[in-house]
Amino acid sequence: MLAQKESISRSLTSGVASGAVGAVVAALASLPLRSPDDSFFNTGSVVIGCLLAGLASGFLWHSLASFRARQVTFVACAIAVFVIVAAVSFAMDAMPEAPIEHIPGFVVPLAAVLLASLATLQPYFFKVSRQRIPAAVGATVVALTVGVALAGQGDGQSGTLSLVDLPTAVPSATATRTPVPTATAQVVVPLTTATGVLPTPTFTPTPKPTGAYIVSSAESTSTYTVREKLSNFPLPSDAVGHTDATAITGEIYLDGRVSRVGVDLRTFTSDQSRRDSYIRNQGGIQSNRYPYAEFTVTDVGQLSAQLVDGKTVTGKVAGTMKIREVEKPFTFDIEARMVDGGLQLHGVTEFTWADFNIPPPNVRGIVQVEDKVKIEVLIVAKQS
Repeated sequence: MLAQKESISRSLTSGVASGAVGAVVAALASLPLRSPDDSFFNTGSVVIGCLLAGLASGFLWHSLASFRARQVTFVACAIAVFVIVAAVSFAMDAMPEAPIEHIPGFVVPLAAVLLASLATLQPYFFKVSRQRIPAAVGATVVALTVGVALAGQGDGQSGTLSLVDLPTAVPSATATRTPVPTATAQVVVPLTTATGVLPTPTFTPTPKPTGAYIVSSAESTSTYTVREKLSNFPLPSDAVGHTDATAITGEIYLDGRVSRVGVDLRTFTSDQSRRDSYIRNQGGIQSNRYPYAEFTVTDVGQLSAQLVDGKTVTGKVAGTMKIREVEKPFTFDIEARMVDGGLQLHGVTEFTWADFNIPPPNVRGIVQVEDKVKIEVLIVAKQS
């Protein structure tokens, strides 16, 4: 009986040691992978899962004690587990109402790393009697430290934009580009009506305006970032949405006339289609009902005087933001540069849901979001 207890203890400590080593490797490997849900799939949860897998590995190793080809059978079991995990991951991803999307790209590589570690290290630690317990304790401490320290630092979507994301030169007037509207043409600028009916708003640009820049929708983008916490998980994460290449339109003037930039809020997409559908139709902005945000600036102040070709300047631009038919004074922290006759802008600001009478997209028992919403815009505008 004592020998059997010692054998179980020896197998379990061997499993914990091998699982902890695998946990460190898997946690580091998870960082460059695209986590399908940072609240559930992060370095903390990866480490805990690997340690539990190490315990299971110890039990399996002990149960195979009577097998003549013990190690070969153990490796075969590890391969079988990998096949099952991969099959389940792909099956869950194929479900129309999958609770979490894009699981295989994250789970399958980490399962391969962990099971390879267990198949290799479990027999080794079982044979090394003296170093087994110190290795199990030390590796577990290291694994837990790595898991906690790097939790939330994975490769989830980022809402951070920068002028460095743009080319250092904007196509010149001689380059091929989309024709600029003439005096008789109309440039679409997103606006809303009090009735909430989807409008087709327009305004007519001044013929050959001085200091006017037409926003290039295809090269401009915007992001939102809001901290959220799923009720069933201890760690919060960032919910991030990006606009598509048609979302941002408008005109920017550097000569004192009114500048307007509009964003089609319906084009925001995140890594979770269910989140996107909810904020379009039910909670949050309800962008299917209130599709546009518009930022109006009556004067860019000293920004135009500071702009020199090739030089980046910083400052603040104040104006009026209109979202959900609510207009509020609004300020962006701005980085701007003029390159080859074009204008590049990076703006950052924050607001709260209450600022625009927006109900936070909270779902009781599922998700709770913080009050602050961070917005970034990256605009390329070409001189008319």
